[in-house]
Amino acid sequence: MALSIAFFLTFYDAFCQREADSLIQKLSSKNLPFLDKQLLQLVDYNFLKKFISKESDRSQLLNSFAEKAIAATSRWEKGKRAIVLARMGEVLVREHTGGKGYTYIGQAHDLVKGKPGPEATYTYFMYAETFKGLNRLDSAIYYAGKALEQAELLKEDSTIKRSLEQMGNLCYKAQFHSKSAFYYKKLVNHPLSSIRDKRGFLNTIGLTFRNRKLHDSAVYYFERSLKYSIELKDTTWIGLLHGNIGYSYFLQKDYGKALPGLLVDSKYSLKKKNKMSAISALHSIVEIYLTQNKMKLAKQYYDTMSHYFRGEKNSDIQLDYYKASADFYQKANRPDSAVKFLQLYLTLNDSLNAQQYNLNAAQLESLFEFDRQVAQIKELERFNAAQSKENALKNYFLLTTIVIIALAGGLIYGQYRNNKFKNETNGLLRSRNEQIEFQADHLNKLNATKDKLFAIIGHDLRGPINSLKGLMNLVKKQMISKDEFEVFLVKLQNNVEQVHLMLNNLLLWSGSQLNGLKSKPEPIAIKSLVAENFELLHEEAMMKKIALENQVDAETRVLADPDHLRLVLRNLVGNAIKFTNNGGRITVNSNSENEKVIITVKDTGIGMSEETKSHIFQSAASYSTSGTDGEKGTGLGLFLCKEVIEKNGGTIWADSGPNGTSMKFSLPVAQ
Repeated sequence: MALSIAFFLTFYDAFCQREADSLIQKLSSKNLPFLDKQLLQLVDYNFLKKFISKESDRSQLLNSFAEKAIAATSRWEKGKRAIVLARMGEVLVREHTGGKGYTYIGQAHDLVKGKPGPEATYTYFMYAETFKGLNRLDSAIYYAGKALEQAELLKEDSTIKRSLEQMGNLCYKAQFHSKSAFYYKKLVNHPLSSIRDKRGFLNTIGLTFRNRKLHDSAVYYFERSLKYSIELKDTTWIGLLHGNIGYSYFLQKDYGKALPGLLVDSKYSLKKKNKMSAISALHSIVEIYLTQNKMKLAKQYYDTMSHYFRGEKNSDIQLDYYKASADFYQKANRPDSAVKFLQLYLTLNDSLNAQQYNLNAAQLESLFEFDRQVAQIKELERFNAAQSKENALKNYFLLTTIVIIALAGGLIYGQYRNNKFKNETNGLLRSRNEQIEFQADHLNKLNATKDKLFAIIGHDLRGPINSLKGLMNLVKKQMISKDEFEVFLVKLQNNVEQVHLMLNNLLLWSGSQLNGLKSKPEPIAIKSLVAENFELLHEEAMMKKIALENQVDAETRVLADPDHLRLVLRNLVGNAIKFTNNGGRITVNSNSENEKVIITVKDTGIGMSEETKSHIFQSAASYSTSGTDGEKGTGLGLFLCKEVIEKNGGTIWADSGPNGTSMKFSLPVAQ
């Protein structure tokens, strides 16, 4: 069922008792299709107020209608039922029927409390309107705030706009002018606000500033509203806003700026028969001329006021006219006329105050009725609590039986949990045993690697050290010349460099096994590091007559740990020398791709098979081959290169063929 929420409908002015009886009959007929479509339109304050305007027993008719309407919603879901309760409650409260208006509103509130949605938003909105009608503005503002909160949760612009207007209006009536301006400013910027809407909102903002005696700000907003009125060519509003601007200057006693606006207001307002605005403007004009002792002009505009408003039935206009007349005749030195109009003013003012007093008394009576019904509800709640206690005692034995059953079920469940725990524990133990076996296997592999490394290191270290020892003995015994010593020293230096690289690899590998590999990246110029490594490996390359070419662009920079990158280049260039035949060539170059720099170490060596390529990056010391001149290795270098490159955010791979091998790795570009 589609729910259409409307606040004001157009109705016929006259209804008779026969039509009232017909409506009550329809509500009693259980004609469900009719009720679903028509009930929300029937339960409307403005409709019902006109509907029963000529009935003698309004209270009985409204209460009867309310009972039938609410009974018809018993099968509805809570949110939609709350709307009918809230509307019907509003009607009964505002018409002072002495019925169950507050009870219905309270029931509507209970149905939507804690349940966000359009129904809750509407119910809070109606609750606020009800308290507004009773002039209980504190409660009205509270529930309007709840309605706005719900509307913002729904994120429906039309609902938010309606609630903002309600909050702005209520705060204005309660004289919370800064808060009222806050909500109206939001409305000015609201996407659904039309130019006409904005004109009215800006005017109200101006009034809030004028009420706080912030006249410059008031004039600013009146002038913004006036621009929209001129754009709309609405002379009624043009006159009104000129009057508001003029009156703001009037309050500051800046009569020179006040008069033009007030004169425009009086002209347009008289033409459009906007009586309240016209008499206010004329009254202010007369006061200005009286203050300036311009009696001729004051009389001219007073006569205009008398012509239009003498004998006016509207009490507020009468009051303004009497006050202006008393002021004029007092200044004109006609005390009899001044006293006459002053008496008329005081008599009418007393009468209006008495009417307001009676209205306040009626509102106070309604509030007392509300408090009485709240007290009844609390008493009913206490009775229900006592009844609940009695029911609890009656259910004691039933509860005892349930507890016994629950205990038995608990024992069964406990046994089930115990078995489940045992199974889970056994599964956990199996998992732990598998982990221990895996770790033992891994440890055995590490020990095997360690043994192999130490065997290789022991052999490779022994050679250079024995060579150094033998050379030192020859020198000591003066068995070789200086020239021969230098020849041997070059060869020995090459061996020492190989041992140095081997030890560096070993230290890095052991550190990664103990503490994990740590990288400290920084921007690095690749070309300089390549040149540095070429210098270190120059002698090895010279021995095999291998040419080293550094083709890296001098501007190429990467983000990596410098020590790590040195180790990678040293290993890759060293391997290239190792596997390149005499007279070969080794080239290092670079190029950029997708925020990465790809460095290539290319040799003209013996290449490698697909099987070899599949093993070269495997775990330490798992795979090692001899070079073209029988050079030995640990099998550690390429494994470490892979770990180091990946730790620095890159990848490494090999391209190989019969004409040589290209070792490639990528690293992030340094910004």
